[in-house]
Amino acid sequence: MADQETWLFNLRTGDRIRRVFPSEHTWSTDLLGNGTSDAVWKTDDEERPVTNVAATFRPNARGLAVIAGGIVLYAGKIETYSHARDAQTLTVSTVEIRIETMWRLTYGVNQYENGTLTITNRSASGAVRAILARMMQWSAEWALPIDLPADGSGTISQTWEFWRKLRISDLLQQIEEEGFEVYFRPYLAGDQVRFQTVVASKIILGRTKFILQAPEIPIEHITYTVDGSSEVTGVQGLGDGMEQDQKVAWAGSTTGQDIIVRDTKKEYPDLVGDRLTAATEAGLREDQDPLVQWSIGQFHISDEWSPEHALPARGWSIYSQGEPVIPDGTHELRVISAKGKVTSRIIEVEVQRAA
Repeated sequence: MADQETWLFNLRTGDRIRRVFPSEHTWSTDLLGNGTSDAVWKTDDEERPVTNVAATFRPNARGLAVIAGGIVLYAGKIETYSHARDAQTLTVSTVEIRIETMWRLTYGVNQYENGTLTITNRSASGAVRAILARMMQWSAEWALPIDLPADGSGTISQTWEFWRKLRISDLLQQIEEEGFEVYFRPYLAGDQVRFQTVVASKIILGRTKFILQAPEIPIEHITYTVDGSSEVTGVQGLGDGMEQDQKVAWAGSTTGQDIIVRDTKKEYPDLVGDRLTAATEAGLREDQDPLVQWSIGQFHISDEWSPEHALPARGWSIYSQGEPVIPDGTHELRVISAKGKVTSRIIEVEVQRAA
């Protein structure tokens, strides 16, 4: 398996600029786009001196990507760099690209009254496409190496008025509240680092099969937990408005749990009508059964097992037979977060049920 490499890239175009050589580079990534990385250089390294720092590591203009054998394990926007003079180190910190949706509004500040965005009868993917197109539409300076997802017809209609002053992240959150996921998956396209926008009710990209009782498997530190602390029998969805005028919806259990009543409320403050109902039903589905949790501490990279098997959205089919607690049969999981070091062949993962 190819070693992990750190690459500098242009944040507008995704063009790779050159490989760089930090002495240490730790990274984390997840489906929600909350990943970060810290790359550390020794500024007194005579073999690879650090030069022209201000231009090379300009925050909000450059990014760092971790790449192994054509697979992008992590890619993020440079946010800060810090020089510890006594220790003679330079630390460059990055965040995943989704953080930019929390900064951009539905308009440029000189285009305020043009900021209203309306979508009509779009699918979740089509809605996200329109939202991201708005995020990058104003001029070449607004560009990001993000691929727009497919358009499509569906049931989502919405007008986001300019005077609400909403951020792009607010719009994406509303789509997610209706039971969808939005994932910016980094990948290589020729000599560019780009981000594929994946939209689905539950994103799974590829599948890996493991036999738990096999003599050698690349996963270890396995814990199996059944957690009923968040289980509900009914959900009241609280939508737009206040007090008596607040819009509400409800959803009742469809699984017939033989438990005490655990009805509760969840807040969806910008939603009304069918969209509030859809979000409430999604909130019920999320919690109407006990949560079966798998904790799998480590995945070992090897020539047989590439890091692609341990990245977010990867499906894992784990077959078990004869365990004292884990039920017999195949258990469908997926990776939701991963973290590692450029110098290590171990990836720490977090998984959840995929079915």
